[in-house]
Amino acid sequence: MKTAMYKERLLALLTCLIRYSDSEHYLNTKDIQMHLLEEYDLPEIERKTVLYDIRALRTMGYKIDSSPRLGYRLDLTPFSPSEIKLLSDLVFGFSNIDDKSREKLIAKLYSFTSIYNEKLFQKIAIERKDRRRQDLNYLEEILKAIKKEETLIIRIKERQSEIMPYLLHLTNNQYYLYYSYIDNKQIYHVRFDNIKSLHPTFFKHKRPMRFEECQKIIKESVSSYSSGKLKDVSIRILDTTSYILDDMVNSFDDVIVNKDIVHIKVRISDLFFSKLLSYGDKIKILDEEVNASYRALLDKVLARCLEPR
Repeated sequence: MKTAMYKERLLALLTCLIRYSDSEHYLNTKDIQMHLLEEYDLPEIERKTVLYDIRALRTMGYKIDSSPRLGYRLDLTPFSPSEIKLLSDLVFGFSNIDDKSREKLIAKLYSFTSIYNEKLFQKIAIERKDRRRQDLNYLEEILKAIKKEETLIIRIKERQSEIMPYLLHLTNNQYYLYYSYIDNKQIYHVRFDNIKSLHPTFFKHKRPMRFEECQKIIKESVSSYSSGKLKDVSIRILDTTSYILDDMVNSFDDVIVNKDIVHIKVRISDLFFSKLLSYGDKIKILDEEVNASYRALLDKVLARCLEPR
């Protein structure tokens, strides 16, 4: 009986550390005693018992940091915050599951992270739901405009312009709109989540629809990332709270994520390096050969920028 109670107490303590501690939050002994009593209905335990159980969990291999002033925190949880976010995004993006099952699965995922990360993820989920509703409205308006060959008023970042939409393209679960401006014949593309606002004008434009040109651009873009001889590239994400992990998963076809390191198969090209450049100083290339090529390109760009006019 005592052995069963001891195991139950250790499991409750471990769960308590997972849910209520992280890199910024510690649990002192009094907090632990309160959670074990109120949430797990365990008899009130003494301070020295908490210390004994912490030592036992460390012996089992759990990394628990301690601070004389702050208390204890679990240094390594079963899933990192970035892994929980990636898995929850996959669940949200999986269409062959009903809302009730999705909520249950997400709740299970959140049980492997702290309540502080859970609140952040829930906020993101609400924003994602609102965004999905907005995207559906945008999708409907864009399809109508393409069919009727009408222009749209679109705002990207701080710029609002009248455009001619030509094509919607879905890749890696992300929609891209291909279009040109009224005063510019060049074809551009924008990812749906970068569209800040969109309104129909009901004004017909007189330019021919450029589907074939858009398809050619799409084909060239995809081949620049993945055709030819592929190379394995490992990249460490230095800021795991940023958008970078999601963007890499959406941008490249063959991606493996291991904690803060992303392994991708990609064709080394200027287009690939320009993608890495958009991540700024939040990443580090772990392959020396690729890193050297990247530095060489950056040196060229810097030299060109410093050339006198």
